[in-house]
Amino acid sequence: MMKNNGQSLIFPQWPAPANVRAVVTTRMGGVSIGRYASLNVATHVDDNPQSVAQNRQQLLDNLPTQSGLKYTIAWLNQVHGNQCIEVSQSTPQNQTADAAFTTKKNIICNVMTADCLPVLFANRQGSWVAACHAGWRGLLAGVIENTVNQYINVEQHIKQKDSINTQFVKDQSSTINIASNIASNNKPQLQSSTNDLIAFIGPAISQRHFEVGSEVFTQFVSKNKQYTSFFRPAHNQFSAQKYDFDFVGLARFIMQQMGIEVFGGEWCSFNDEQRFYSYRRDGQTGRMASLIWIE
Repeated sequence: MMKNNGQSLIFPQWPAPANVRAVVTTRMGGVSIGRYASLNVATHVDDNPQSVAQNRQQLLDNLPTQSGLKYTIAWLNQVHGNQCIEVSQSTPQNQTADAAFTTKKNIICNVMTADCLPVLFANRQGSWVAACHAGWRGLLAGVIENTVNQYINVEQHIKQKDSINTQFVKDQSSTINIASNIASNNKPQLQSSTNDLIAFIGPAISQRHFEVGSEVFTQFVSKNKQYTSFFRPAHNQFSAQKYDFDFVGLARFIMQQMGIEVFGGEWCSFNDEQRFYSYRRDGQTGRMASLIWIE
C-alpha cells in the first residue's frame, strides 16, 4: 500500500462537481528505487518494469473510487504533440496522444509529467473531463486549444441532438427540415460556452528554472505578440540570448482568454526534489500522474 496518502497524492482544490474526482501523484509512496524513487508510473524511462507495474496497481488501489466498480486508467503514449483523443473502457492502452477526454463513468483520463504541464479539465455539469500534457512544443502546437475544442464538439453534438428531438416532438416535418439542413452543412446556430469549463494545473517547472533559447521565444511571439510578457531575459548571466519562460503563466492566460476558470499552478517540479520528479533537474528520472474521472 502507498504510505501516507496526504504526502503521496495531491487532491485539487477547485469547484469541481461532486461526481468528478481528480488526483495528482507525487514521487512518494511507491516501490521504485534510485533515481526513480519511488512512485514512478512511466514504463518508457528504463525503470524496473515490475516496479512500475506495482506502482501503477498501488495507485489504482489507492484512488478514491467507489468499491465494487471497475475502473480503468487510460495510459497514453505521449509525444509532445497536440492530439486529444476520446477514451472509454474499450480504448486500447498506450494510444499516441497528449490529451484524453471522456464522457463515460469510471474511465480515468491520465497524463504523465516531470516538468511539463499537466492540465485537468471538467465541465460544471460533471459530464465531461479531460487530462492534457503540455510541454512547450505541445503548448505552441495548441494541445490545450485542441482539448477544449473536443469539449465544444461534444457540447454541440448534444445540443444538436436535443434540438432535433425537441423539434420532432413539436412537429415531425420540422425535424425532417432540420436534418436536411444539417446534411447540407447548413447547421442551426448552436451556442457553445467554454465558460462551463474549469481547469487545474498540476506540478510543473517554474519560470526561474525553465531557461529556453531565442528560437523558442521567436516561435511563441510569432504566434501571438501578447506572449512576449511570459518571457524575460535569463537570470543566469552566462546565458546569452536565453530566456526564462513562464509557460505555466502562458497556459493560464490561454485558458482564461477562452473564458475558463483556472486553478492550481503553484507547485514547481524542479524546485521540490523531495516531492516531484524533474527531467530538467535530474535527466533520467520518473514521472508523476495527473488523473481525472467521472463517478
